[in-house]
Amino acid sequence: MNKKMTIFFVLLVSLFSLGATNTVYDVVNMNDIDKTKVMFYGVGVGLEVPAGAVDHTIELPMTDDVFLTGAQTKITGGCPDDKIKLQIISPNVALPGIPANTMIAEFINWWAMDMDTQIPYPSKIRAGFRIKAMYTNTCTSTIKVRINYHLHKIML
Repeated sequence: MNKKMTIFFVLLVSLFSLGATNTVYDVVNMNDIDKTKVMFYGVGVGLEVPAGAVDHTIELPMTDDVFLTGAQTKITGGCPDDKIKLQIISPNVALPGIPANTMIAEFINWWAMDMDTQIPYPSKIRAGFRIKAMYTNTCTSTIKVRINYHLHKIML
């Protein structure tokens, strides 16, 4: 790779690794998302949940404004009565009209194990907020949970 291509590639990666905060861009329907204003940003999180654990938690903080458009879970070793809950939580510091560490929205409330869901509308999550997943393990052994979030960084 020559020097000009390397510089171009580094600039391109730098540009697309940066999202924006305090954005005004928002949409109501999935079809309204303008691909020139967002960049797909799939993020996976994982955790091991001990046997009998209730509301075992993993959080994903947002460093940029994003749209959440869906999620996929993969459970290894789970039991039929296991459940998962996904919430949006406010920042650790209070914002005007929003208390600190408050549940703002709940997208999934105790769904059964494996799922692949498309949220019917894009949900904007501001930088500083976080997605909180809580898992209840009804099994007698530790299980593994993997969640893939379908996020789109807002670029302006």
